[in-house]
Amino acid sequence: MAKNSTLVTASFLTTEDDYAAFKLAACRAALKKKDVASARVCGLALLALGILGRVFLPGGIYRNFIYYLMIIVGFILCVYYDTLQPYLIKRRAAAYFAHNQEKMIAQALLFFEDRLEVQTDRYTAKLPYSLLYQGYEDGKVFLLYTGIGEMRFLPKRSITQEDCQMIHEILTRNLQENYKQEGVR
Repeated sequence: MAKNSTLVTASFLTTEDDYAAFKLAACRAALKKKDVASARVCGLALLALGILGRVFLPGGIYRNFIYYLMIIVGFILCVYYDTLQPYLIKRRAAAYFAHNQEKMIAQALLFFEDRLEVQTDRYTAKLPYSLLYQGYEDGKVFLLYTGIGEMRFLPKRSITQEDCQMIHEILTRNLQENYKQEGVR
């Protein structure tokens, strides 16, 4: 296949769901597994100590209040990254999108053998894959980092399953260990 022929073309206008999926994926991509594990271990420890204290060392109202507080905080730490954090991120993204919807512009991402092109009504950028800092994929979006803290996203709803597989192969080949994939079926 010639270097100038497009392998995948994706054109989309960002929706509220796209933006929320992007923000959630960006958060998950930045999250370290050891931080999640540490929070869960601390949560389980607080939960166990609170229950054990309440059962075996009952006391006055203040002591019971501390035990119940330990149980509540322990439970929150155990479920935070799975339920509370995604909820808060989606809610904040929806509020931002509602306030800034007019700033969301249509864009096209064209994947070639040697580069990625980003096209909007304001500009066109040709980025060799070697300029990409890293890539991330989850069940709903691809994230393409052009630098630390700078990224583009591609919602999977805008492309076919075959195109998703092609992009996955392109990013795996070009980014190697700088490409992460989570929660993809």
